[in-house]
Amino acid sequence: MKKTVLAIIVCSLAFGCSQYKVRTELSDPAAIKSFASAGVIFRMPGSNQFTHSEMENNFEAWIAPSAKKKNVVVVKNVDASIGIIESDLDRFYQLSDKNTYQKYKSIGVITLFLRNNEEAIKKIFADNQLDSLLIYEVEAGSSSTMQIMTFNSNVVVVDSQMKICFMDHQKNTYDINEWYPDTIKKHLMDKISDRLMQFLVRNDFVEIKK
Repeated sequence: MKKTVLAIIVCSLAFGCSQYKVRTELSDPAAIKSFASAGVIFRMPGSNQFTHSEMENNFEAWIAPSAKKKNVVVVKNVDASIGIIESDLDRFYQLSDKNTYQKYKSIGVITLFLRNNEEAIKKIFADNQLDSLLIYEVEAGSSSTMQIMTFNSNVVVVDSQMKICFMDHQKNTYDINEWYPDTIKKHLMDKISDRLMQFLVRNDFVEIKK
């Protein structure tokens, strides 16, 4: 199983099998380089086609074969106010009425999120002995009738002082040739995990050995 996952990851990362329309809006390379550890939190709407537990387990299967340059852990069972998107107003991924990404509104939403959850987030840092937190916000869906699957996401990295050190966003839609719902769900979760793995490799959190 691990060899299969590793082969998929190497294919994706080395040969470009999976491409994502990612745009970086904010980055502090020196801060990212200085981190020794990172906790990964999945933030999703309750309406997603998979649970937090399913997504966390899928990602852990992807990261398991990698060599960790930094201590990367998946933080589970977080407070609902941290892990669940309650409404569009609560999303990091903010769009205008013309469907364009609103960078500064997104930063504002993230700033409020960090402020409103400061106590719980600091506890996550302390309990897991972290110096950075990677919040991966994902909204995803699929249609076997229309034969598509889609997801958009934000990767947000904050340090222990609640400073935003990195922020990007992404949106992709894929044609599929599959009718079985569980298979479609697995393919969609694999895409979501692969997108995060690409970020971790690119920023030297983990290394994929070929």
